[in-house]
Amino acid sequence: MRFSLLAASAAAVLAVPVALAAAGPQLSQDEFISAVRCVAFDDISGADAGLGAAKWRLNVEAARQPEAAVAAARAEVRAIAAGEEARPAQACEVA
Repeated sequence: MRFSLLAASAAAVLAVPVALAAAGPQLSQDEFISAVRCVAFDDISGADAGLGAAKWRLNVEAARQPEAAVAAARAEVRAIAAGEEARPAQACEVA
């Protein structure tokens, strides 16, 4: 009984991201890249409030986005991590 409950729970945990990835993009490419930038800036600044959940949502959204948008977002993150980009004047809100 316990094994079947654990197996069903594990299957549900694995199935949720797959089911979410099957849907189309929820963000436009520009919104996606902007959200990735905000999380990257918050990550390097040490603001850890909710970043784990935000990163998970962005990873799920990345599966829905075109490869070009994902590649652009990764390039933005690399530039931010390398200190090549300054934090934008407008505030970022991580949902």
